[in-house]
Amino acid sequence: MRTLSLVLIALGMIGLVMGTITFVTVARAATTAPFSMENYGGPGPILGAVVLLLGGLYLFTSTHRED
Repeated sequence: MRTLSLVLIALGMIGLVMGTITFVTVARAATTAPFSMENYGGPGPILGAVVLLLGGLYLFTSTHRED
């Protein structure tokens, strides 16, 4: 279970970075209308990454080590 939680945490961190990069890139482009669609930097990818991150952290802290 700890491996799954670490994968979820990694995916959440990657999603936060990519969502933030998309968010900033679209905000700086003068020709696009911001937040008109999800692929233009809406908050959906960032919220999804936060859910993955929080779920992974919950699983990581709630499982017992079996060394």
